[in-house]
Amino acid sequence: MSIPKPARGEQCLLAHDLNNQLAVILGRLDILADRIAPGSDVASQLAIIRAAARHMAEHIQTHQCQLSTLLREKNQEIAG
Repeated sequence: MSIPKPARGEQCLLAHDLNNQLAVILGRLDILADRIAPGSDVASQLAIIRAAARHMAEHIQTHQCQLSTLLREKNQEIAG
């Protein structure tokens, strides 16, 4: 049994969906940051999470083609 490979458009949708989810995460982090005392341990942890989410959003945006290729290769490996 082979696993169906996503079409190129579906792979682009995955990158788009990931960016959308990261936007939600970043938005919620901004809301939380506004409610936390600046300089607190929690504020520091939120800043680390925000930086990681921004980095991933930029990485996905910059490397959508590579992401699509990676997904295609992984699907081929799974399908055998």
